[in-house]
Amino acid sequence: MGRIYKKRVGSRPYKNYNDESLERAMQLVRNGSSYREAAAKFGIPWKTLWNKIKAKHTNSVGIPTLLTELEERHFVDVLLTAAEFGSPLTAFDLLLSS
Repeated sequence: MGRIYKKRVGSRPYKNYNDESLERAMQLVRNGSSYREAAAKFGIPWKTLWNKIKAKHTNSVGIPTLLTELEERHFVDVLLTAAEFGSPLTAFDLLLSS
C-alpha cells in the first residue's frame, strides 16, 4: 500500500483546474475576451492560459525515442510474424529487418 501524501499548508497549488474549464477559457479568449478576464472567470492562471493558446512548452518530456512510431510497428509485425512461424530470430535478423 502506497503512502498518502499530504500537502503542506501554504504550498503552491499545482493545476487546480480541469481540462474542460481550460478549453472553455481558451474559447472565451479566442472570441475576444482578455486573458485576465477569462483566467479570473475560470480560476486558471492567466500565464497558463497564454501559454496554451500560444502553444508554448509543447516539446515532449524525456529522452527522444530511437524509432519512429511506424518503424516500431514494423518491428513488432516482424517479431509477431516470426513467432507465428515458430522461427527464432537472432539480433542480426532483427537488424536486417529494420
